[in-house]
Formats: sequence, C-alpha cells, structure tokens
Amino acid sequence: MQDDRKNRCDEAYQQYGPSVDLIKECIRTYDESGDEDALYTAAETWGCIPQAAQMDLWLAPTKGGVFTTHERDVIKNKLPRDDGQEKAA
Repeated sequence: MQDDRKNRCDEAYQQYGPSVDLIKECIRTYDESGDEDALYTAAETWGCIPQAAQMDLWLAPTKGGVFTTHERDVIKNKLPRDDGQEKAA
C-alpha cells in the first residue's frame, strides 16, 4: 500500500512539478529574506493544485515525498489562507 502512495505522489509531481518547484523556491526565498510576498505566491500556487493532487503530494519525506519536513511545516502553518472572501477595496 505504501508503494501506491509513493506512486501517486510521483505522478502528482510529474503533473505539477513546476508548481511544486515554485513553492519550494518561494519558501527558500522567505527563509533567506523574510519576504512575505513569497509566502503569498506559494499559497496561490499551492491553491492552484487540485486538492486530490495536494493530498498525493503530502507524503512524508521519510516515505519519499517531495516536500521536506520544513517545507511541509511552512505550507501547513505559515502560508496565508484564502477564506474565499474578497476584501473590499
């Protein structure tokens, strides 16, 4: 069963690799410079990946997942959340 999860993760990375790579770069930029705009870009990019693919990509690094423990922590805890409501201009 574990191999199936790894295969789904690999397939999701194959399909969404450029987005994953951009998310990783944005997290690296935030870590190095504290630029919060990078987190917004990462959040927007993550949000463009369908939820099913997000779940497939969310495989622990110890199981062969594409995101490091730190990257997973940033995605889970630091990315701005879109609550679906637009702010009034």
